[in-house]
Amino acid sequence: MLLITAFISSMMSFAETYSILRFEPPRNNLAVIATIDAEKYSVGSEFVVETPQGACFLVVEKIITDYIYVNTEQCQREYLSKGTTVAPRPKVIVERTITEPKVLNAQMSTDSISADIGYLDQKFYETYIKNRLSATFSYLTGSRLDGEAQLNPTTTIGDFRGSNTLSIGAEYFFWKLPYNLSVSAGVAYQLPRSYGRFQLSGPGASQVGQFNNGAKIETLSLFSNLRYQWDEKTYGYFGLNHLFVNSSGFAGDMSGDFGFHLGGRHYIWQNLFADASLNFYNLDYEINNQKYDFSLSELEIKAGYTF
Repeated sequence: MLLITAFISSMMSFAETYSILRFEPPRNNLAVIATIDAEKYSVGSEFVVETPQGACFLVVEKIITDYIYVNTEQCQREYLSKGTTVAPRPKVIVERTITEPKVLNAQMSTDSISADIGYLDQKFYETYIKNRLSATFSYLTGSRLDGEAQLNPTTTIGDFRGSNTLSIGAEYFFWKLPYNLSVSAGVAYQLPRSYGRFQLSGPGASQVGQFNNGAKIETLSLFSNLRYQWDEKTYGYFGLNHLFVNSSGFAGDMSGDFGFHLGGRHYIWQNLFADASLNFYNLDYEINNQKYDFSLSELEIKAGYTF
């Protein structure tokens, strides 16, 4: 029989205490503590917070120079705020008395292997997915391709009019920078836009024409964002984008180019957020072996979820 006796120190006045500086978005379940002796602590160390419901614990997830990042999920958020005092958790002294030998199995059990795999999966999620990866769904209002191309020596074609569309995408948070800045990047697939009308212009006259064979463009957008954090739930961002275009039904071929966008994001409830952005896309329209610049401007309304 294995007898285990544990002695837990009841000392609740600590020689060293710290304060919470801020909370890290998007879910604000990481609190930042500043200390001049961060080397005393390591990942997995714990800090204690006294609340009206009793003590709760903050677990260290990472340490960057003199800043300690602790997970707050074990504490009720209403008891934590900027300036809340925390202290290292008192050490637990464990004494063991072994009265009989314990026989160890030479072969690792299947349960143990499964537990190890589960731990690795959880570690991967905590390190690379949690608070980093977001899924998005968007409504795009851009329906007009602005530009003009030479159809023949006396006639130009342009001003393509079409439909709005929807988009699904993913965004990944890569780096946090000084001054409340951070960097993210992502990809978005835009469902095909149908174009029905265009304008023909010639000497002293113009007329509206119709595509008889259902002109469409289907796009994939790659983008990167430089984000600025206004508060715990709100970002502003500016970014670059590049379209990859598959077109059909036009007199020529469409291809994508670099553009830019700007917008804002607000977390409306826990992991759910809403975005609004202005997108400016550039495209190349090739006809008669000549390329012409076209542009697409739109308002994008986006809803998303951060894992």
